[in-house]
Amino acid sequence: MSLKVFMFKNEIPAGTFVHYNDDFFDNHTELMDTELCRAVLRKIDKAEYASPVTFYGRTANYGSLRKDYLSSGTKTLLNIISHPDKCFDVCECGDNVLSFLPELNNGMVFWPIPVLIDVDRPCNIIVGKRHFTTVADFTEGVRAIYDENNQYK
Repeated sequence: MSLKVFMFKNEIPAGTFVHYNDDFFDNHTELMDTELCRAVLRKIDKAEYASPVTFYGRTANYGSLRKDYLSSGTKTLLNIISHPDKCFDVCECGDNVLSFLPELNNGMVFWPIPVLIDVDRPCNIIVGKRHFTTVADFTEGVRAIYDENNQYK
């Protein structure tokens, strides 16, 4: 499997696009006791897994917190991981979330201007019919796709 990136909305499979990442997470996604979920919690929110509906935040004396207190970026990544059959919008995600995307090997995202800074990393990303295995190739490939679609002209 690969992370599928859609740069144009008309390419997203019908019925898969999720407009409101936070609402979808709050109603359809539970925290998972997996290394990938734990990595997202640690890296993005400096949090630790507690249960399917709670986590431990940065301030230990608060105890466990409900999952809806996680950041929008963490919610988006966990949505992508938990619901690979849905396409999630990453347009408003910060660099910390976007830089985590190459670590995903499954899911779908709408990312109209895909830019990653750390190019010396492997990835498993499909854009259209092109498969990229390094972030450097992905970055160069995205430029070519924009050129082919006259996006810079």
